[in-house]
Amino acid sequence: MGVTSVDPQTLQKLFGQPQNPLYGTAAPPDPSQPTPAPAAPMPANNAPQPPSPTPSSGASLLYGATPAKPPMSQGDFAAANPDATKPYMPVRPIGDFDKIPEGQPGADTWGNRHNVLRHALASLFAGAAEFGGDINHHPGASEPFINRWQSQSDAQRQFDNPQFQEKAKAGALQQAYQAYLQQGGEQATIGKTQAETRNLNANVPLLQHQQQFLDKVRTLKESGKYQRDEDLFNAVLPEAATIPGLTRQMIVDQINNAQALGPQFSVQADKGGRPEFVQTRSGQKVYPDANGKFADPEMQKQWDSEMAAHQTSLGEEEGKEKRVAGYAAQRQAAGFQQAEHMKSLEQIQPRINTALDANERLSRMESSYQKAKNGDQQAMLALLADHIGMTFGLQKNVRANKALIAEAQQSQPWLQGIAAKFDENGYLSGATLGKEQMRQMLDLGYRARDQAFQSAHEAATTYGQPLPEGFSKVEGQRQAGSRPALDQGGKGGGAQHVAGGPAQGLKEGATGKGSDGKPYVVKGGVWVPAGK
Repeated sequence: MGVTSVDPQTLQKLFGQPQNPLYGTAAPPDPSQPTPAPAAPMPANNAPQPPSPTPSSGASLLYGATPAKPPMSQGDFAAANPDATKPYMPVRPIGDFDKIPEGQPGADTWGNRHNVLRHALASLFAGAAEFGGDINHHPGASEPFINRWQSQSDAQRQFDNPQFQEKAKAGALQQAYQAYLQQGGEQATIGKTQAETRNLNANVPLLQHQQQFLDKVRTLKESGKYQRDEDLFNAVLPEAATIPGLTRQMIVDQINNAQALGPQFSVQADKGGRPEFVQTRSGQKVYPDANGKFADPEMQKQWDSEMAAHQTSLGEEEGKEKRVAGYAAQRQAAGFQQAEHMKSLEQIQPRINTALDANERLSRMESSYQKAKNGDQQAMLALLADHIGMTFGLQKNVRANKALIAEAQQSQPWLQGIAAKFDENGYLSGATLGKEQMRQMLDLGYRARDQAFQSAHEAATTYGQPLPEGFSKVEGQRQAGSRPALDQGGKGGGAQHVAGGPAQGLKEGATGKGSDGKPYVVKGGVWVPAGK
């Protein structure tokens, strides 16, 4: 009995691919076409997903966690999500004779239970189809089946290759990481949009308030009410401080972008500066009525303001003229007063100088008197010179000579014979002055000094001028009518100015130079060294 050839369609029907859930309900692959190499498919929409982790489990952004920090690196992502690559791994190719796992459709069929026998029978019939004696047999009829089974076997061996597995895992990790980045970006965009929407809904009243204020600033700039932008900024600043979110730059930009249109009304004045009419922004002239009134309230307000300013200006100008005239009169009166003062000083000053000169000469006479009593001829000469100078109103440091003595003899006979005692150098020669003569000279010096100060007071009273403060201090060093050098009998008297010496007739604080050449001051009625 010969081997009957097998029809390819019958072979396909008997030994074709069993029902497999991976193929779904679609028809099995065409045996006449080569089996393509397996590819890594995108995860199906119905692919099983891992359960959403709880917040405490370190949830990955791949599974919907809200991004709270920058995305992880690929290495950190792989470590945190070890199962993330499973949906992206390629499926191992399934051959026509592979056994379907238990629990899946087709797992309980005869062909699945005896897949090895079915594979052997299919190979046998394929061979019979290739070498059968049917006159209608076409050589190579089983070739598509053999190629199909060979391709399936090659694909499975390629899938099981470790190198292929490493590449597949790397590709699946890259796809999972890209999905993670894309999902995180979408979530960030959605979160940003939601936040902006919430902020917009919450800030609509605030933004409206800000815009109303900025519109007000623009209107003020256009009105020309403020000549300088700085003045406008300072004027609106207090209100701006009460508006949340408003920045300085927003106000500055609004002022800079607005165009000043000038004031709506401007008051024009005549040549005298008096307001004459109101001119509108368009150039129209509006004059007040007989009572100085306008129909427009704003125009009337500006007109009244300018009129008040004009009246104020007139008052200020009048006051200025009065002040200028008053200043001129004051300066003129002051000039007259100063001239009178200078004239008075011309009358008083010589007497002041005479009194001060007499006070100085008297101090020298007191000092010379103490030495002259002891026979010092130089002191006698100095005493005589100061006596003549004080008596006859001579200048300071005048030296006594025969001519002066001759002139003095006419008024003071007791000086007769003194001239004979002067030589060609003016010094006393031979006889000396008597003690009584020296006492009379010093006594006349005291009286001359008192008279000089009295004369200065009388001149000041006559011309209505006060005496200098320093003049009064010099006068206060001595009491009028006191003669300390004569009243003490020459024994340590006030004129000698020695430490502890009596200072009768002198006021407290009076100063003088002692016979030792050192300064002394009166304290408690006696002379004490200055500075103690």
